[in-house]
Amino acid sequence: RTYQGVGADMHTGEVAGSGFAPGKDGLSSIKRLAGGGVLICGGSHITDLLLFLVGKPTMLYGRRFMREGCDVDFMFHVLMDLPEGGVVHFEANWHPLKKIGFEKRGWDEGLEISGVNGRLLLQTPVWSEPEHNAAALRYYDNNTETWTDYAFNIVNPFTEAEKHFLAQLEAGEQGEQDRYTGYRADLVLETALRSAEANQPLPLHWEA
Repeated sequence: RTYQGVGADMHTGEVAGSGFAPGKDGLSSIKRLAGGGVLICGGSHITDLLLFLVGKPTMLYGRRFMREGCDVDFMFHVLMDLPEGGVVHFEANWHPLKKIGFEKRGWDEGLEISGVNGRLLLQTPVWSEPEHNAAALRYYDNNTETWTDYAFNIVNPFTEAEKHFLAQLEAGEQGEQDRYTGYRADLVLETALRSAEANQPLPLHWEA
């Protein structure tokens, strides 16, 4: 999930003048700058991580919440079928809850993977200020009925990513991240939007 605090009640409160309501040209500022609502703004990186961890879904069903008179979604839910029978529930939300999440700062983003033998919980710090805390990973082993907490060094993932890709460029190597990485995440998001608009499940047609 990605729950992103925006400091205002987007669901029932006033949105005029907030950048989320359409202006004179018929588009909201967020639509003009980012191309969409919380699904597009908040879903790309976590969708990419999801694909890396669990693989490509075969079908999905998207549901969105939009205010009358607004042109972007403020909340989005997606159910995805995995090839071997697993089910993914992804949710994105712009919300007014100020003290929720890993750091109690309104940012609540992470992954929960539950299976028959255990559970993994990953929580991340606020994306734009990763220098304050490292991500937190917890593992529950059902066989021993114990929880294990894993500690990591605080790193800036943007800096590490730039170092990694610059080193690959210098070496002339493609590496694990191929040129279709962005396409795969975009395909999930675009299909979710079309599913929500059609109000029906849609298959994912992977070309790469």
